[in-house]
Amino acid sequence: MLIKMTTGKIVDLDWKNSLHRRAAANLHAELLPDSFVARMGRLFMERFYYRDLVREGLIRCDLFLSGDQAVGLSAYTLYPYDFMDRGKRKFFLKLAVLTILSFVLQPARLGAVLSISRLSKKRDLTPRDKKVGEYLSLAVRASHAADAEESTGLRASQALFARAADFLKSQGCRRMFLVIKKTNFFAMRFHRERGAVPIEGDFVPEDCSLLAVTLG
Repeated sequence: MLIKMTTGKIVDLDWKNSLHRRAAANLHAELLPDSFVARMGRLFMERFYYRDLVREGLIRCDLFLSGDQAVGLSAYTLYPYDFMDRGKRKFFLKLAVLTILSFVLQPARLGAVLSISRLSKKRDLTPRDKKVGEYLSLAVRASHAADAEESTGLRASQALFARAADFLKSQGCRRMFLVIKKTNFFAMRFHRERGAVPIEGDFVPEDCSLLAVTLG
C-alpha cells in the first residue's frame, strides 16, 4: 500500500454534530470491529456512546482530520471503573430502547452485553485509584498512518496518544490504563514504546492484557 504523507489536525468530537458522531462510529466499526462498542452497533455508538457519554464528560473523544475527512480517533476517560455504569444510570430508558433495537437488528449482540456486564461487575469491585484514567481506543486508517499533526509534527497515532495523555495528566492522573488484545502485536509494541507495562487486573476479557502508562 502506498502511504502518502500529508498534514492534519486534531479536533474535539462535538457531540451535537451528527457528522462527527457518524465519523467516529464509522472509524470505530471499521478499525476496531471486535471491540464491545463496535459490536453493539451504530445506533449505540452514534446515539449513546459518542453522544451522551461525551456530553456528560464521561468520555472524551478526539478526531484526526485530513482535510475535512476524519481518518483517526481517540477516546479516553477519567472514570475507568464506572464510566459506562454512570451512563447507564443517567440514560437508563434511552439505553434500554437502543439495546432492544440493537438486539432486533442483530440478536448475537446479546453475548456482547452479557460479557461486558460481567466485566463491569468485576471493575466495580476493584479498589479505586482516583489518580488513574483509561485510554479506551486509538485507531488511524492505514492510508493515513504517516500523516503529521500540523502543530506538533507528530504522526497521527502519536499525536492522538500524546493529547490523551496530556489531558489525563492535566486532570491529576498519574497513570493511564489500556486494555489491548493479546494478538494485537502492533498496538502492544506502540504502547510499550511509550512506557506501557503489564499489570494485574481480572476485569478485562481473557483475550486481552491490561497495561498501564505512567504519566510523568
